[in-house]
Amino acid sequence: LQLLNEAFGELLERLQTSIEREKLAVHEEAMARNTALQAQIAPHFIHNALYLISIAAQEGKNEAVSDMCKQLSESLRYIVSSPYKHASMREEIEHTKRYLSLVERNYEDDLDWEIEMDPSADDIQLPRLVIQPFVENCIEHAFENTAPPWKIHINIKLFNGLWAIEISDNGKGIDRAKIKEIVNKIQESDHGIQELKNSSLGIGNMGIINTVNRLKLMYKNRLFFNVFNNADSGTTIQIIASLKRDFY
Repeated sequence: LQLLNEAFGELLERLQTSIEREKLAVHEEAMARNTALQAQIAPHFIHNALYLISIAAQEGKNEAVSDMCKQLSESLRYIVSSPYKHASMREEIEHTKRYLSLVERNYEDDLDWEIEMDPSADDIQLPRLVIQPFVENCIEHAFENTAPPWKIHINIKLFNGLWAIEISDNGKGIDRAKIKEIVNKIQESDHGIQELKNSSLGIGNMGIINTVNRLKLMYKNRLFFNVFNNADSGTTIQIIASLKRDFY
């Protein structure tokens, strides 16, 4: 009985070691996938930022160019520093503010943006670059053939273990068929594992799907995504997730 007990104990120890190794391998794979997806978003942001700076330079806005370069420098520091680590909601919002401040230098009074954030949501963890790409999508696509002022509103709430991000604009809206296509592609993407490289639904040929996939890698089945046209005008992106791991 003693030998059997010792053998059983050794078996349990080996099993626990094997489980820990498997958990670590799964975690590292998820982080690698997240980093790969994030790497597809970052160059697009840099390209657009440099394009905006070049326009300001051509128009002789020297002071604006200087400020925009500072904003870009801070954004690049955020993007490349600890890319394998998640960021807080506050850090994501600060990065988004820098982007909007950079953009409004060219749009001046035509662009109006507002961010409302529940202070209790500051420390919520997210993959990097998940809010700013949606805002960039508004500026690049939502306001085509729409007269200014162009408005973007970001609202972040935390209630009873659920956090929610809503990003709304007053643009032209999205065709219903396109919304259905976006939702179907996200549902087919298997929690962020399929990269959908041939997709052309927004930013950098990945856009909405890329961003939601990185969130799905982190929150799995605790994440809810929705996109819909507003009753008056424009579109709203809605992301809701549970902080509780036993949420279904």
